[in-house]
Amino acid sequence: MNIKNISHIKELEKIKHLKNEFVVMNSAIMVLLGLKANNRDLDLLVTERFKTNHSFKNISINNWKRWSVRLRYFASNSRDFIDNHSFEFDGFNFCKIETHVEILKVRKSQNSGGEKIHRYLDTMNKYIKEQK
Repeated sequence: MNIKNISHIKELEKIKHLKNEFVVMNSAIMVLLGLKANNRDLDLLVTERFKTNHSFKNISINNWKRWSVRLRYFASNSRDFIDNHSFEFDGFNFCKIETHVEILKVRKSQNSGGEKIHRYLDTMNKYIKEQK
């Protein structure tokens, strides 16, 4: 796993003191695993306690309300999700690989993301099979 390949990750250094209040989501997981060359933006799920004065150009900061339609199957709120569905790598919390796959399945069932989601899901399933 290589965190340096994740676009915009250096910007999170500004808020590293809040690392327990957010989790990195979506395509950054695939970049971390070396399954995708880069990520256009960086998606974060944040807790209610997440507060910052920093503004970010390519980082999407979303609270539970924004993500609950997909994540309610896994957790009751952001804190619960971070505590039970993330792992720490190089000082940042990332969505667990297995949970990321399950979220892709939810997105597929909701017809969200189109063909891209099908490709991501296939890639992730192949990765997990190869790791066994």
